[in-house]
Amino acid sequence: MRSLKWVLAALGVLGALVVGVGVYFYTTAPERAVRAALAYERRLAGLERKEITLASGLSYVYLEGGRGAPLVLLHGFGADKDNFARVAKYLTPHYRVIVPDHIGFGESSKPPQADYTPRAQAERLRALMRQLGVTKLHLGGNSMGGHIALTYAARYPKEVESLWLLNAAGVTSVGGVDGLDAAEWDRVLDINLKGTFLVSKHVFRRMKQQRSGSIVNLASIEGLEGFEFQAAYNASKGGVVLLTRNMAIDGGPFGIRVNCLCPGLIETPMTSMLKTKELEAVGRKFVEMHILGRAGKPEEVAACALFLCSDDASFVTGHALVVDGGFTAGRRLTDPGTVLSTF
Repeated sequence: MRSLKWVLAALGVLGALVVGVGVYFYTTAPERAVRAALAYERRLAGLERKEITLASGLSYVYLEGGRGAPLVLLHGFGADKDNFARVAKYLTPHYRVIVPDHIGFGESSKPPQADYTPRAQAERLRALMRQLGVTKLHLGGNSMGGHIALTYAARYPKEVESLWLLNAAGVTSVGGVDGLDAAEWDRVLDINLKGTFLVSKHVFRRMKQQRSGSIVNLASIEGLEGFEFQAAYNASKGGVVLLTRNMAIDGGPFGIRVNCLCPGLIETPMTSMLKTKELEAVGRKFVEMHILGRAGKPEEVAACALFLCSDDASFVTGHALVVDGGFTAGRRLTDPGTVLSTF
């Protein structure tokens, strides 16, 4: 028993040292810490960083890993290839995953006078695929990447085995109906609802031609129930839920599946305001409203999006998948862990 106590004490000291070194590493060398974290995510997913130069002289830097049919993932504006690193671990066992930095982004070439329209990016992407020996591929994109993926599929339909879109653009807003400015209402509805409609509209046309496709819209638990001072946001996300169901009805005869995700509180930059001193109490209360007693992680939502896009969900359409740690399951009347005696 005494030796066990010594072992536990030693492990405690070692754990403290590891945490201390980690904190020191992060606070004194944040860039190195970020690089180490990215390298760790890549290793988990089985992705390797690679670089290739096209005949045009432009260089692509990309991540690649896994075996199977080629699956190319295209990041959005202001993002880069590592945005997909965390979720790629679910894909590499089934696909040869290729995630490039677009020309002009990340580590790829950044010619100052180049054409950066989706059509130009699609042509460069095809040149990259040709140089990698890829003639047929599954193609997916987020935000700007979705526009490039759509353009590629429209120009080279026989080369695209499947096409999916993650419709994730969104902004939040605070205010009740009586105090909300009309311009703010328009801003939130234009981005969250109208933006989803416009992107889906153009992708839908191409999917109908190929008679297949999967669209995942991003709604919210606030699209399923009301929430204090969230009039515009709730209305926009409720609209996304019903838009999803209508799209599923219209797309069904053409083999198009349309679903949406309804996340609860997720640790993202948009919700980081709840960690500020002014809103800390509100954030804590919001977390407690989730039955699991914590906020969700982005990769937990991404895994659900992956399921909806995959063949495992081939009979799922028109569905609003709740990813909320039990927020919409109901409310507790007691503190967690409380045991009530028999009445």
